[in-house]
Amino acid sequence: MKYVSHIKILFQKHYDELTGYVLHKFGDNADAEDIVQDTFHNILRLPDSEHIENPRAYLYKTAYNLALNRVRKNKNHDIYLLPVDSTVQAVSVEKEVFAQRDIESLQNRINELPKKTRDIFLMSRIEEKKNKEISEELGISLSSVEKHIRMALDFTSECLEFDE
Repeated sequence: MKYVSHIKILFQKHYDELTGYVLHKFGDNADAEDIVQDTFHNILRLPDSEHIENPRAYLYKTAYNLALNRVRKNKNHDIYLLPVDSTVQAVSVEKEVFAQRDIESLQNRINELPKKTRDIFLMSRIEEKKNKEISEELGISLSSVEKHIRMALDFTSECLEFDE
């Protein structure tokens, strides 16, 4: 019974002050009350709380740590509280921005190719012509078409590599 009265005295003496402290530091009144109750619950579970050298300091430190844990937990779960559509939309916009950047980078790189190589590459990739068709249309050997396409692929491939 002496143990319970010790906790009761601590509660009566420090509850309002501790709640005000947590409220001032972390905001929400309901959360502050919950945190202070959890603080006293923690002290109740201690086998020898009567022997704590500075119970007020212990209460403040415990309340602070519990509040900090709650803030961290809430920050980690904030993404789950967003509506699914806004999360998907944010991801889609980000992907679109990166895709647009990659397309512009590829276009710039293609424009840097020698004219003949660029023309052969565009005939192959954009016009979807077979290498044999390109060879016949330009009057060059099939191996020459393949060489130009390989050169264009090698030249443009570095702008398509993913950042790690």
